[in-house]
Amino acid sequence: MCAEGIFNDTVVLLSVCAEDGSVQVATNGVELGQGLNTKVAATLAYELSTALNLPLDISQFRVGAAATDRVANGSQTGGSTTSEACCAAAILAASALTARLKPVLAANPKLDSWQALVTFAAANCVDLQVSSQYALPNPPNDSQFTYYVFAAACSQVEIDVLTGEVHILSVDIVYDCGNSLSPLVDIGQIEGEDKEHAGRADMMRPVRWLTLANCRCSCPWLDAQAAS
Repeated sequence: MCAEGIFNDTVVLLSVCAEDGSVQVATNGVELGQGLNTKVAATLAYELSTALNLPLDISQFRVGAAATDRVANGSQTGGSTTSEACCAAAILAASALTARLKPVLAANPKLDSWQALVTFAAANCVDLQVSSQYALPNPPNDSQFTYYVFAAACSQVEIDVLTGEVHILSVDIVYDCGNSLSPLVDIGQIEGEDKEHAGRADMMRPVRWLTLANCRCSCPWLDAQAAS
């Protein structure tokens, strides 16, 4: 049973072109600049090349924009988990495709490239289109918590107690993301989350009155914020 309906399911549809070995990929996760499409392409390239022991490059994969004319049932995108959930669906799709291609490769060891393999497989009526779905289990179990990671951060912040102006002097972050599929994407996500939560903390309801050296001081900037 799926967790809370179809909106927590991710779907990957991949189609391999037998002529040139290119792979068209569709997901129901939305690319918002978070690198979802890049991660899905990297996952497929890694899984297929490792399972078949044939070189594949990420440039051979094209992940299109999410659209209901390709994947009819959508899913929520957010919370930084959709990229990894789509990658989980991509792993399932790659596994299904390699299960069809491995017998072909075993029977024809001279097929020494991805393109030669898929061209031969298509000529012998092997289906090169795969659809897979990944859903959180219901009821929950330990498998859904494999996404959680460990991180630590330390920020040096300077605050003007009279105006409320905040200067972030430095931020140090240690983040264990395992084997990164795309370091640039992961670094961008980590830095983006840091800035998002710094902004969220800065927007918290201010303390209107401050007590310094037993003096009750009024801050004009905070007064204006409280009045607005």
